[in-house]
Amino acid sequence: MEANHNVRQTFALNKHYVLVHVRDVARGAACDCRCPACGESLVAKQGMIRDWHFAHGQGADCSGAVESSLHLAAKAILQRGSGLMVPKGKVTVMKQLADGRKFRGRSRYRAAWMDYDQAKAEETIGPVRPDITLVSGGQKVLVEIAVTHPVDEAKVGVLEQIGLPAMEIVLSLDHRGLWSWEDLEREVIEDVGNKRWLCPIDREAMLIEAEKQADEKARAAPVIETRPVRYRWHVQGMIVDAVERSWGICVWSSFHPDVTPTVSAICKQLGGSYKPSFRNWVVSRFFKDELFDMLERIADAPYQRVERT
Repeated sequence: MEANHNVRQTFALNKHYVLVHVRDVARGAACDCRCPACGESLVAKQGMIRDWHFAHGQGADCSGAVESSLHLAAKAILQRGSGLMVPKGKVTVMKQLADGRKFRGRSRYRAAWMDYDQAKAEETIGPVRPDITLVSGGQKVLVEIAVTHPVDEAKVGVLEQIGLPAMEIVLSLDHRGLWSWEDLEREVIEDVGNKRWLCPIDREAMLIEAEKQADEKARAAPVIETRPVRYRWHVQGMIVDAVERSWGICVWSSFHPDVTPTVSAICKQLGGSYKPSFRNWVVSRFFKDELFDMLERIADAPYQRVERT
């Protein structure tokens, strides 16, 4: 990562490995601080003209200095705190019925304040090691702090498999040249615009609610009759057609003393009903696979799709 020269390092580790701000230490090399990224000694630049900041003693700042110090400071704020604002959560599910009707269902909750009892840094949980693990009323909530590298989709998938709520807090270096404890606390604790759920709280319950809503909406939607598809077999040289509609499969065959009784027996076996007015059988779409398999066995060749005119 290249150094962002518009952002200056305002946090560092003192001789006791405690994170401190440049305004809370002695001037120059007397600050006795080190860079959390490379471990080199720092000097506290506290002049009258330029904003106060830390600089490497050799004059060449390392590329990860700002990111590493900001990352550590954000974790320190969470560890010494007892609550924060969490963002709104949302789960969306698409439900499609066998007849083609489909709808989206959504389950959501608003941004809210969450109290927590503990904040553990770098706790290993399964295959991941989140920056902070908050414990709120016995529920673990994983927190990732992103400065230049947001969580990617692969890690989101891993977090979903773990099944614990997980949240990301993004601290953009483009939004600020200098960071104070007050600035950082506002971003980490109070703001919600820079936060997102990677895996929301109560995700399973939200999925169930969203699926139920999608199913109800889909079933309430009118059935749209699409152009029926006709499948055709040849059995002993005679035509057997199956026309798939939204409400069932219509089976028709040209009369043959051997073919007609066989086709009728198949339809009866699958719970079909005969419609004398149309001289065909109607079989539930639920048995489509079984119907096609049984017709395939008696056919001279595999079926063909026939375009209706």
